[in-house]
Amino acid sequence: MRKIWIPGLIIIISIFLNSCSDEPTKPSQGCNYSIDSRLAGLYECPPNENDCFEGVLSNTEKLKALNRLNYIRGIHGLPEVTYNSLKDVAVQKSALIAVANQVLTHFPEPSSKCYTTLGDTACQQSNLHLSYYSSLGQVWSSAESVDGWINERYSSSIGHRRWFLSPFLKSVSFGRVDQIKTNGQYWVASSMWVWDSDGSTDANVEFIACPFHDYPKSAFDKDLILSFSVLMNKTNWWSNNKVNFSNSSIQIKDESQTNYSVSDILYDTQNYGLPNNLQWKVTGLDYNKRYNVTITNVNVNGQIKNYDYWFKIIN
Repeated sequence: MRKIWIPGLIIIISIFLNSCSDEPTKPSQGCNYSIDSRLAGLYECPPNENDCFEGVLSNTEKLKALNRLNYIRGIHGLPEVTYNSLKDVAVQKSALIAVANQVLTHFPEPSSKCYTTLGDTACQQSNLHLSYYSSLGQVWSSAESVDGWINERYSSSIGHRRWFLSPFLKSVSFGRVDQIKTNGQYWVASSMWVWDSDGSTDANVEFIACPFHDYPKSAFDKDLILSFSVLMNKTNWWSNNKVNFSNSSIQIKDESQTNYSVSDILYDTQNYGLPNNLQWKVTGLDYNKRYNVTITNVNVNGQIKNYDYWFKIIN
Protein backbone atom coordinates (compact mmCIF):
# COMPACT_ATOMS: atom_id res chain seq x y z
CA MET A 1 0.00 0.00 0.00
CA ARG A 2 1.45 3.32 -1.00
CA LYS A 3 0.72 6.42 1.01
CA ILE A 4 1.64 9.97 0.08
CA TRP A 5 1.17 13.02 2.34
CA ILE A 6 1.07 16.34 0.54
CA PRO A 7 0.82 19.33 2.88
CA GLY A 8 -0.48 22.77 1.97
CA LEU A 9 0.77 25.92 3.64
CA ILE A 10 -1.26 29.09 3.89
CA ILE A 11 0.20 32.56 3.72
CA ILE A 12 -1.47 35.88 4.33
CA ILE A 13 -2.53 37.52 1.11
CA SER A 14 -4.51 40.62 0.21
CA ILE A 15 -7.39 38.82 -1.51
CA PHE A 16 -10.71 38.64 0.28
CA LEU A 17 -13.79 37.21 -1.38
CA ASN A 18 -17.26 37.80 -0.05
CA SER A 19 -18.72 34.35 -0.33
CA CYS A 20 -20.70 34.03 2.90
CA SER A 21 -23.92 33.63 0.92
CA ASP A 22 -22.68 30.55 -0.95
CA GLU A 23 -24.85 27.54 -0.26
CA PRO A 24 -23.95 23.86 -0.18
CA THR A 25 -24.07 22.16 -3.55
CA LYS A 26 -27.43 20.44 -3.92
CA PRO A 27 -26.76 16.75 -4.63
CA SER A 28 -28.66 15.47 -7.63
CA GLN A 29 -29.23 12.15 -5.86
CA GLY A 30 -30.01 13.50 -2.41
CA CYS A 31 -27.80 11.63 0.06
CA ASN A 32 -28.03 8.37 -1.85
CA TYR A 33 -24.57 8.40 -3.39
CA SER A 34 -22.78 5.08 -3.24
CA ILE A 35 -19.74 5.04 -0.97
CA ASP A 36 -17.63 2.27 0.51
CA SER A 37 -19.11 1.07 3.80
CA ARG A 38 -15.80 1.77 5.54
CA LEU A 39 -16.18 5.46 4.67
CA ALA A 40 -19.91 5.85 5.15
CA GLY A 41 -19.69 6.60 8.86
CA LEU A 42 -17.60 9.70 8.20
CA TYR A 43 -20.46 11.59 6.62
CA GLU A 44 -23.97 12.79 7.18
CA CYS A 45 -24.15 12.88 3.39
CA PRO A 46 -21.24 11.40 1.37
CA PRO A 47 -19.34 13.43 -1.24
CA ASN A 48 -19.37 12.63 -4.93
CA GLU A 49 -16.64 13.88 -7.24
CA ASN A 50 -18.55 13.12 -10.46
CA ASP A 51 -21.41 15.34 -9.34
CA CYS A 52 -19.05 17.90 -7.71
CA PHE A 53 -20.88 17.47 -4.43
CA GLU A 54 -18.65 18.20 -1.45
CA GLY A 55 -20.60 16.11 1.03
CA VAL A 56 -21.57 16.84 4.62
CA LEU A 57 -19.08 15.65 7.22
CA SER A 58 -20.40 14.12 10.43
CA ASN A 59 -20.18 16.11 13.63
CA THR A 60 -18.19 13.25 15.12
CA GLU A 61 -15.40 13.73 12.58
CA LYS A 62 -15.37 17.50 13.07
CA LEU A 63 -15.00 17.01 16.83
CA LYS A 64 -12.18 14.50 16.36
CA ALA A 65 -10.14 17.13 14.55
CA LEU A 66 -11.10 19.92 16.97
CA ASN A 67 -10.37 17.83 20.05
CA ARG A 68 -7.01 16.72 18.72
CA LEU A 69 -5.98 20.30 18.01
CA ASN A 70 -7.09 21.45 21.45
CA TYR A 71 -5.22 18.56 23.04
CA ILE A 72 -1.99 19.66 21.34
CA ARG A 73 -2.63 23.32 22.18
CA GLY A 74 -3.20 22.32 25.79
CA ILE A 75 0.29 20.85 26.02
CA HIS A 76 1.60 24.31 25.11
CA GLY A 77 -0.64 26.08 27.61
CA LEU A 78 -2.64 27.71 24.83
CA PRO A 79 -6.37 28.49 25.03
CA GLU A 80 -8.78 26.07 23.41
CA VAL A 81 -10.25 27.08 20.07
CA THR A 82 -13.95 26.76 19.28
CA TYR A 83 -15.64 25.28 16.24
CA ASN A 84 -17.00 27.62 13.55
CA SER A 85 -19.71 25.75 11.66
CA LEU A 86 -20.25 28.73 9.32
CA LYS A 87 -17.13 27.64 7.43
CA ASP A 88 -18.14 23.98 7.07
CA VAL A 89 -19.31 24.23 3.47
CA ALA A 90 -16.21 26.20 2.46
CA VAL A 91 -13.71 23.71 3.85
CA GLN A 92 -15.63 20.81 2.31
CA LYS A 93 -15.50 22.51 -1.08
CA SER A 94 -11.76 23.17 -0.75
CA ALA A 95 -11.13 19.50 0.08
CA LEU A 96 -13.25 18.48 -2.91
CA ILE A 97 -11.14 20.62 -5.26
CA ALA A 98 -8.00 18.84 -4.06
CA VAL A 99 -9.41 15.32 -4.43
CA ALA A 100 -11.10 15.99 -7.76
CA ASN A 101 -7.91 17.37 -9.33
CA GLN A 102 -5.43 15.25 -7.33
CA VAL A 103 -3.47 18.45 -6.74
CA LEU A 104 -2.99 20.47 -3.57
CA THR A 105 -2.80 24.23 -3.95
CA HIS A 106 -3.89 27.33 -2.09
CA PHE A 107 -4.68 28.97 -5.40
CA PRO A 108 -6.77 26.62 -7.56
CA GLU A 109 -7.39 27.63 -11.15
CA PRO A 110 -10.97 28.57 -12.03
CA SER A 111 -10.77 25.88 -14.70
CA SER A 112 -10.17 23.22 -12.04
CA LYS A 113 -12.68 20.43 -11.75
CA CYS A 114 -15.33 21.18 -9.08
CA TYR A 115 -14.01 24.73 -8.67
CA THR A 116 -16.09 27.19 -6.65
CA THR A 117 -15.26 30.65 -5.33
CA LEU A 118 -16.11 29.48 -1.83
CA GLY A 119 -13.74 26.55 -2.12
CA ASP A 120 -11.06 28.83 -3.57
CA THR A 121 -11.34 31.19 -0.60
CA ALA A 122 -11.10 28.31 1.86
CA CYS A 123 -8.01 27.02 0.05
CA GLN A 124 -6.37 30.38 0.72
CA GLN A 125 -7.42 30.52 4.37
CA SER A 126 -6.88 26.94 5.51
CA ASN A 127 -4.25 24.35 6.27
CA LEU A 128 -4.56 21.76 3.51
CA HIS A 129 -3.63 18.11 3.18
CA LEU A 130 -3.88 15.50 0.42
CA SER A 131 -2.96 11.84 0.62
CA TYR A 132 -3.53 8.78 -1.50
CA TYR A 133 -3.19 5.04 -1.08
CA SER A 134 -2.95 2.43 -3.80
CA SER A 135 -6.13 0.95 -2.34
CA LEU A 136 -8.45 1.46 0.60
CA GLY A 137 -7.04 -0.43 3.53
CA GLN A 138 -7.07 1.65 6.66
CA VAL A 139 -9.31 4.73 6.61
CA TRP A 140 -7.44 8.00 7.11
CA SER A 141 -7.88 9.45 10.59
CA SER A 142 -9.04 13.06 10.95
CA ALA A 143 -6.78 13.41 14.00
CA GLU A 144 -3.89 12.23 11.80
CA SER A 145 -4.37 15.31 9.64
CA VAL A 146 -3.91 17.54 12.68
CA ASP A 147 -0.77 15.68 13.76
CA GLY A 148 0.63 15.93 10.25
CA TRP A 149 0.18 19.69 10.22
CA ILE A 150 1.97 19.93 13.57
CA ASN A 151 4.91 17.66 12.80
CA GLU A 152 5.64 19.35 9.44
CA ARG A 153 7.61 16.46 8.00
CA TYR A 154 7.06 17.78 4.48
CA SER A 155 7.15 21.55 5.04
CA SER A 156 10.37 23.34 5.98
CA SER A 157 8.52 26.62 6.55
CA ILE A 158 6.49 24.99 9.41
CA GLY A 159 3.66 27.40 8.64
CA HIS A 160 0.91 24.88 9.43
CA ARG A 161 2.33 24.40 12.92
CA ARG A 162 2.60 28.13 13.44
CA TRP A 163 -1.06 28.72 12.53
CA PHE A 164 -2.21 25.90 14.84
CA LEU A 165 -0.05 27.04 17.75
CA SER A 166 -0.84 30.72 17.44
CA PRO A 167 -2.01 32.12 20.80
CA PHE A 168 -4.36 34.37 18.83
CA LEU A 169 -6.24 31.58 17.03
CA LYS A 170 -9.90 31.68 18.09
CA SER A 171 -11.85 29.15 16.00
CA VAL A 172 -11.44 26.55 13.27
CA SER A 173 -13.54 24.53 10.85
CA PHE A 174 -12.65 21.09 9.50
CA GLY A 175 -13.57 19.36 6.28
CA ARG A 176 -12.50 16.21 4.46
CA VAL A 177 -13.41 14.41 1.27
CA ASP A 178 -12.70 10.71 0.70
CA GLN A 179 -12.99 9.19 -2.76
CA ILE A 180 -12.07 5.87 -4.32
CA LYS A 181 -11.05 6.42 -7.94
CA THR A 182 -11.92 4.11 -10.81
CA ASN A 183 -8.39 2.64 -10.65
CA GLY A 184 -8.99 1.68 -7.02
CA GLN A 185 -6.79 4.37 -5.49
CA TYR A 186 -8.03 5.86 -2.23
CA TRP A 187 -7.69 9.64 -2.10
CA VAL A 188 -8.43 11.82 0.91
CA ALA A 189 -8.11 15.57 1.33
CA SER A 190 -8.61 17.55 4.50
CA SER A 191 -8.89 21.26 5.10
CA MET A 192 -8.86 23.21 8.36
CA TRP A 193 -9.82 26.87 8.30
CA VAL A 194 -7.53 28.94 10.57
CA TRP A 195 -8.32 32.50 9.48
CA ASP A 196 -9.51 33.75 12.87
CA SER A 197 -6.77 35.51 14.82
CA ASP A 198 -8.21 39.00 15.34
CA GLY A 199 -8.24 40.58 18.77
CA SER A 200 -6.18 39.86 21.85
CA THR A 201 -5.20 36.58 23.51
CA ASP A 202 -5.46 35.53 27.13
CA ALA A 203 -2.74 32.89 26.72
CA ASN A 204 -0.69 32.72 29.92
CA VAL A 205 2.61 31.87 28.21
CA GLU A 206 5.75 33.78 27.28
CA PHE A 207 6.71 31.56 24.36
CA ILE A 208 5.57 28.65 22.20
CA ALA A 209 8.11 25.88 21.70
CA CYS A 210 7.65 22.67 19.75
CA PRO A 211 8.05 20.01 20.96
CA PHE A 212 7.22 21.00 24.54
CA HIS A 213 7.09 18.93 27.72
CA ASP A 214 5.65 15.42 27.17
CA TYR A 215 4.90 15.41 23.44
CA PRO A 216 3.28 12.63 21.38
CA LYS A 217 5.45 11.07 18.70
CA SER A 218 2.59 11.30 16.21
CA ALA A 219 2.79 15.10 16.39
CA PHE A 220 6.59 15.32 16.50
CA ASP A 221 9.13 12.73 15.50
CA LYS A 222 12.74 12.93 16.61
CA ASP A 223 14.24 13.92 13.24
CA LEU A 224 11.87 16.84 12.56
CA ILE A 225 12.21 20.62 12.88
CA LEU A 226 12.10 22.10 16.38
CA SER A 227 10.72 25.61 16.73
CA PHE A 228 10.38 28.51 19.15
CA SER A 229 8.36 31.74 19.06
CA VAL A 230 8.03 34.56 21.59
CA LEU A 231 4.68 35.95 22.71
CA MET A 232 5.67 39.52 23.59
CA ASN A 233 2.39 41.34 22.91
CA LYS A 234 -0.97 39.81 23.82
CA THR A 235 -3.12 42.61 22.43
CA ASN A 236 -1.64 43.16 18.96
CA TRP A 237 -0.89 40.08 16.88
CA TRP A 238 1.40 41.80 14.39
CA SER A 239 3.48 43.57 17.07
CA ASN A 240 4.96 40.16 17.86
CA ASN A 241 7.27 40.62 14.87
CA LYS A 242 9.57 42.78 17.03
CA VAL A 243 11.72 39.78 17.93
CA ASN A 244 15.24 39.32 16.59
CA PHE A 245 17.00 35.94 16.74
CA SER A 246 20.05 36.96 14.69
CA ASN A 247 22.45 36.78 17.67
CA SER A 248 20.68 34.00 19.56
CA SER A 249 22.25 30.70 20.59
CA ILE A 250 20.55 27.34 21.12
CA GLN A 251 21.83 24.73 23.56
CA ILE A 252 20.28 21.29 24.11
CA LYS A 253 21.36 18.90 26.84
CA ASP A 254 19.99 15.65 28.20
CA GLU A 255 19.75 14.92 31.91
CA SER A 256 23.35 13.65 31.99
CA GLN A 257 24.41 17.09 30.68
CA THR A 258 25.45 15.74 27.29
CA ASN A 259 25.33 18.45 24.61
CA TYR A 260 23.56 17.79 21.32
CA SER A 261 24.51 19.23 17.96
CA VAL A 262 22.14 21.85 16.52
CA SER A 263 21.93 22.46 12.76
CA ASP A 264 19.78 24.03 10.04
CA ILE A 265 19.08 27.14 12.12
CA LEU A 266 16.65 29.58 10.51
CA TYR A 267 14.66 32.53 11.83
CA ASP A 268 12.08 34.91 10.41
CA THR A 269 9.26 37.32 11.18
CA GLN A 270 6.93 36.11 8.45
CA ASN A 271 3.20 36.24 9.01
CA TYR A 272 2.52 32.53 9.54
CA GLY A 273 0.56 32.46 12.79
CA LEU A 274 2.72 34.22 15.39
CA PRO A 275 5.04 36.45 13.31
CA ASN A 276 8.39 35.45 14.79
CA ASN A 277 10.05 32.07 14.56
CA LEU A 278 13.32 30.33 15.34
CA GLN A 279 13.76 26.79 14.02
CA TRP A 280 16.46 24.15 13.96
CA LYS A 281 17.22 20.44 13.89
CA VAL A 282 19.00 18.25 16.42
CA THR A 283 21.09 15.15 15.76
CA GLY A 284 20.73 12.11 18.00
CA LEU A 285 17.43 12.68 19.81
CA ASP A 286 15.70 9.62 21.25
CA TYR A 287 12.23 8.76 22.48
CA ASN A 288 11.12 8.89 26.12
CA LYS A 289 14.16 10.92 27.08
CA ARG A 290 14.08 14.39 28.59
CA TYR A 291 15.98 17.23 26.94
CA ASN A 292 16.59 20.70 28.33
CA VAL A 293 16.69 23.62 25.90
CA THR A 294 18.29 27.01 26.55
CA ILE A 295 17.90 29.84 24.06
CA THR A 296 19.97 32.92 24.86
CA ASN A 297 20.43 36.45 23.58
CA VAL A 298 16.97 36.93 22.09
CA ASN A 299 16.26 40.57 21.28
CA VAL A 300 12.63 41.19 22.28
CA ASN A 301 11.67 44.72 21.32
CA GLY A 302 15.12 45.99 22.37
CA GLN A 303 15.46 43.86 25.51
CA ILE A 304 17.79 40.86 25.62
CA LYS A 305 16.13 37.78 27.07
CA ASN A 306 16.98 34.13 27.69
CA TYR A 307 14.56 31.18 27.75
CA ASP A 308 14.65 27.67 29.20
CA TYR A 309 12.26 24.73 28.77
CA TRP A 310 12.26 20.95 28.43
CA PHE A 311 10.68 18.34 26.19
CA LYS A 312 10.32 14.59 25.91
CA ILE A 313 9.03 12.79 22.81
CA ILE A 314 6.69 10.07 24.05
CA ASN A 315 6.71 6.92 21.93
